[in-house]
Amino acid sequence: MSKSVSRREFLQIAGLTAGVAALAACVPAPAPGAAQSGPSSERIKLIYTTWGFGNWEDFIQMFNESQTKIEATFEQVAYDAYREKMLTSFAAGQSADVVEISSAWMAEFMSKALLADLDPFMANDPNLSMDKWLPNVFMNKMHTWEGVTYGLPSGDSPKVIWWNMDLFEQEGVKTPLEYEKEGAWNWDNFHQTVLQLTKGEGATKQYGYHTWMGRSDTDDLMRSFGGGWTNQEATEVTASDQKSIDGLQFILDIYLKDKAAPLSQQLEAMGGGQQMFMTNRLAMFMSGIWEVYGLRQAEGLRYDVAPMPMGEAGRFMFNGANALTIPTSTKHVDEAWELLAFLKSPELENKMVQGEAFMPFQKVNVETFLTKGYIPTAQVFIDALEKGWAHPLPINFNGAKMDQVVGDALGLALSEGHDAEWTVAEAAPKLAELVQ
Repeated sequence: MSKSVSRREFLQIAGLTAGVAALAACVPAPAPGAAQSGPSSERIKLIYTTWGFGNWEDFIQMFNESQTKIEATFEQVAYDAYREKMLTSFAAGQSADVVEISSAWMAEFMSKALLADLDPFMANDPNLSMDKWLPNVFMNKMHTWEGVTYGLPSGDSPKVIWWNMDLFEQEGVKTPLEYEKEGAWNWDNFHQTVLQLTKGEGATKQYGYHTWMGRSDTDDLMRSFGGGWTNQEATEVTASDQKSIDGLQFILDIYLKDKAAPLSQQLEAMGGGQQMFMTNRLAMFMSGIWEVYGLRQAEGLRYDVAPMPMGEAGRFMFNGANALTIPTSTKHVDEAWELLAFLKSPELENKMVQGEAFMPFQKVNVETFLTKGYIPTAQVFIDALEKGWAHPLPINFNGAKMDQVVGDALGLALSEGHDAEWTVAEAAPKLAELVQ
């Protein structure tokens, strides 16, 4: 997958784009008799920046039509250049006024005092005060730093197991939710389920499971075994601990020993994991809420979600929502908050939950999500937050580099057939240079 825009990021933006017309109803019209806006040159100019693509001009125009004093424009920056350009423009005092920042980079931006404190604004906004949000939505080092809020959650969700209801029924296999109801949805039963759902050979093979095998995907599993690539504070490398190796070997075996998950060449030949799932070639995969955007459009597809399996150390479901922020370098911080508050308004979120692939972060929209969100057991996402299963990925100022190190090691392990000890030996020394 090209890093110009990630799979998650594409679907997040695509969902917003497709829903632009439907969102018009949530923009309040100017009050009767209110002064009409003058020429655009008289308005305060704001810029909203993200790496995503889509028809954002229409979306921002909705905001502009509700305003008499602000005119916002949209600026897109390619993902590969995004972090560096934002750091440079922030430092030079030439940043946009509302900026989406990847959760992997937020620690760096917050620690360098580049982002405005949002707590005073939230306290004075009855729609966005802290009591209006679901528990555990705001993640330390991703949205908050030393008790101060610098970003509002934007897109993403806890990772879950998506499962193909037709394949489970066809093979007569016990479902993840049946195991969960019995308190037995653990890694042993997960493994047994994967094997039961894997059959065939070559171009017609049916696979039991797939995940993207990055740091976030493997760290959850390793952590549930009692290990992880690093400790939660990202100050110490723990990948060489036996429990970390055991967790990593578990998932590598599914790919390399059991051959129950497709490698990159098989994925490419079959059109990718989601396409395999929609054509009954893949029974389960791990991913987030953005999958709804594609899955709900597949005619006749029956799907549902389940929580991640339990391990010896508990249940871990990576939750890495990006953040909408206001740079300290903006010359119009109050007006920037108006734009940010529009982008995170509960009315807009409600429309997105109903119409597209969107996770509610605000309590008021949970019921809509559960009844109109295109997922039979959508409660799994809410449980992940309310029951404390959702966790941030251990990150520090070097979070993006840590992702690259682990991703490179895992890629080699899968392509060359290496075990967990080799993979850890490859990644650990490089991670040791990045922990702080």
